[in-house]
Amino acid sequence: MDVAFYPAHLAAKFHAAEAAKEASMRADAELMAALMSARSELKVSAPAAQRVIGAVVESIAQTGKAQEALCQAHTSAEALGRKMGLRTTMTGVWKELTGVLVDSDRPVASQVA
Repeated sequence: MDVAFYPAHLAAKFHAAEAAKEASMRADAELMAALMSARSELKVSAPAAQRVIGAVVESIAQTGKAQEALCQAHTSAEALGRKMGLRTTMTGVWKELTGVLVDSDRPVASQVA
């Protein structure tokens, strides 16, 4: 693989991992909403359901920390690429339909020959 394409390839992997973390957080939030509804509908007291609800809250918090660390790694990887003299970028707006990383201020792998 040409060196110029590594940043875009890695950016795609970072974006996929970040999207997976976001999907996990959404699923946890939906689970929390379902638990709250079930607790209310079944007339279970808050103290009785607290252990379950607390575990889901902890899961959401841990996923948020993991996503924050992943975003920091993404930023660090881009900085490393710049230090290595790579002209391509690892950040920008990800165009889901085309699969192209777009940032008009800097060249991306699809723009580098």
